[in-house]
Amino acid sequence: MSDPTSEMEWQLRKLMETAAGDPARQITIEMVRHVARRRMIAAVAAAVAVVLIGGAGAAVAARTAARQQVSATGLPSGVPRYYFEQGFTNSGDHFMSVIRATATGAVTATVRCPGQGSHLRIASIAPVGPHTFFMLCQNPPTAAVSKSRIYGFRLTSSGRVSSYFPVRGGALGTLGAYSLVATPDGSRVAVLVSPGSNGRSSPAEILVIDTRTGGHSLWLGPRKVLGKVYFGFDEASFTGNGKELAILGPARCIRGKNAPKCRSTAGEEVRAYNIAGPGGQLGQGRIVLRQSAIMPISLDYINDAIISLDGSTLTLTEVGGGGLNSGFVEVLAVSTKNSKNRRVIFKMNTGNGFSYRWFSADTLRRHFIIAAGPGRETKNGWINRGRLVPLKPNQGDDISIEAW
Repeated sequence: MSDPTSEMEWQLRKLMETAAGDPARQITIEMVRHVARRRMIAAVAAAVAVVLIGGAGAAVAARTAARQQVSATGLPSGVPRYYFEQGFTNSGDHFMSVIRATATGAVTATVRCPGQGSHLRIASIAPVGPHTFFMLCQNPPTAAVSKSRIYGFRLTSSGRVSSYFPVRGGALGTLGAYSLVATPDGSRVAVLVSPGSNGRSSPAEILVIDTRTGGHSLWLGPRKVLGKVYFGFDEASFTGNGKELAILGPARCIRGKNAPKCRSTAGEEVRAYNIAGPGGQLGQGRIVLRQSAIMPISLDYINDAIISLDGSTLTLTEVGGGGLNSGFVEVLAVSTKNSKNRRVIFKMNTGNGFSYRWFSADTLRRHFIIAAGPGRETKNGWINRGRLVPLKPNQGDDISIEAW
């Protein structure tokens, strides 16, 4: 028989293991989505425990101009003036979602899921243009999701929320969903469907929504087969035309009693799926990148990956380290045509161990936000010419996601 533990149960278990020893805090669907993982980095005298919390959002490489003009806000031209932040309150027992000014860190608005007396919480968020966001609202994480809905909101020029609106086709009922992504114009959104959600038989599914018509197309992934490599879904990103979805996830053998021998890369892969049609069977997808092609799979890991709007580039966050004081977090741009064609966008040396929380970008994927650091001293900021510009207040350990 196959392993009865579902993907979601496995993710939850890993998340609980990761959270062990930390102050009691609420766990969000988005945290589960990112597959919190406890890694061990070999040191000279002893092993070093490393916490990896996957990032929320999406980012890809874009060539930065040699000279950047500075706007009236003091930010380089094109850098979003405001960003979304979800963080812990001072008591550390629940979340607060706000809009902050990039330049100063000042809170300009509080964000919530609409509805009088609503108990929904923001589980995932996707930028749509410089002043609009889509968000996946769900009941607080429990054994079963009882309500799930996609809303949007717009910001004024001063960073205030001007209006909330239901995204057409975004009523998901009791469907457990995660990894909300959108095309730059907001005409299509996609969510990954939680394994086993609402009686689903397939462990991997993608729901695509046309926000102009409200129409749904459901794509079913392959079933798990003993002795075969199964590709799990962690992170998703659209190409610019909205016809293809790139997904990062682990490729691992499905083991069980009397299962045939199976060989796996034992690492992450990025696979691309054509989702332009009315729905159907996904198949195995096109392998865009294997972890083993760019890094040693025994020590280093890919935590986030997203495809560029034209499909030519992947931007990855690589984390790892092979010995004492060798921990690092790196942002890497890799060609989808030739993995040897790559360049480092940003690198942080984190010493003996590291922390990692998220990585995100603006809609055009030219400017990046990251939260990472040595151990529990997480630093959050945006990347400017290979340098991390701290976001104010610089409190990465108390924040679950930032996006612009």
